Formats: sequence, C-alpha cells, structure tokens
Amino acid sequence: STYLDLSSESNTFTTVGDYAFSNKYKLEYVIFNDKVNTFGDSVFFGTNANLKVYLNITKEELNENTSSYWNDGREVFYKGEWEFINNVPTPIN
Repeated sequence: STYLDLSSESNTFTTVGDYAFSNKYKLEYVIFNDKVNTFGDSVFFGTNANLKVYLNITKEELNENTSSYWNDGREVFYKGEWEFINNVPTPIN
C-alpha cells in the first residue's frame, strides 16, 4: 500500500516507537489521529524521501519526549495545515 490511514478513533495508541515504519519505501503518506502525540527515533528511516506525514495535533501538542529526529526529514503537516479533499490528505496552501 502507498498510504496508511491511522486516523480512525478506534486506533487507541498514543506513541509510535523507534523505527516503526523504517524501510517502508513505498509509503506516500501516513495519517495519525489526535491521540498520537509521541514519536521515537527515526520513525520513518529508509522510507520514500517524498513521504508526507499528517498529524491531527498541533506542533505544540507533541509530547516533550518526542525524539527530535522522529520524522527523519520527512514533510510533516500539523492540525490546521491540511485537509481531506476527495478522501486524500492535502496540504492547505
């Protein structure tokens, strides 16, 4: 699959561990719900350089324990910076 939608309310996890999505090079985007606020080291290590990450929280809501290297340079869009258009997450310009 080229995308992963974890935005469902039924997903109850709050933390994404170290290297959780590493080497998933076909991923184009990942969406997290508003419960996820903590990320470990290099969560997206070895993924597609154009991968986009969509969070349903603001940058200020990231847990202080989130690694400063969590996104491995992948583009991140926070709550209010993106919307669904035709069921596809799209950055707001």
